[in-house]
Formats: sequence, structure tokens, C-alpha cells
Amino acid sequence: ILRMGNWVLSANVTLGPWIHVGSQVRHFATGSVGDTIEGRAQVVANYAHKGHKFVELDVLVLANGAKPLARIRHTAIYLPRQVAEAA
Repeated sequence: ILRMGNWVLSANVTLGPWIHVGSQVRHFATGSVGDTIEGRAQVVANYAHKGHKFVELDVLVLANGAKPLARIRHTAIYLPRQVAEAA
């Protein structure tokens, strides 16, 4: 379930090296064998701190398009300071 946050980020942004900073996960239910699992996300914050560029995502993980399984607050550095300085 937690990997859904990484998948949403990498599927929607052209990434070079990036760093997973943290995730807060709230579980609501369990999925079943055969369920189709999907993640719906929106960017809730995008900011710079100490030269790094951060993004925070709010990810809702659903089974079969309807049953909420989890909500993830996912934080990542999508452009590390060192990469930006080298460009």
C-alpha cells in the first residue's frame, strides 16, 4: 500500500534522483485477492527548504475504484540541492 505513494509520484513527474522523506499512513480496510488497487492523489504542498525542492502528496488508495483502503501523506525531495547545483 505504501508503495502507491512512490508509484503516483514517479508516474506523474519526470524524476531524476529523488529522496523519500516520509509517509503517514492511515489504514481503513483490507483488500482481497483479486481486487483492483488504485491510487488517486493530489499535490498538497510544493516548496523549497535548504536548497531542496519538496513535494507532499495526499494519496487515497482504493479497492475496485470504491472501497477506501488507506490514505497516505507522502513527502519527497524531487530535486535534491546537489542535483540542482550541478545543473
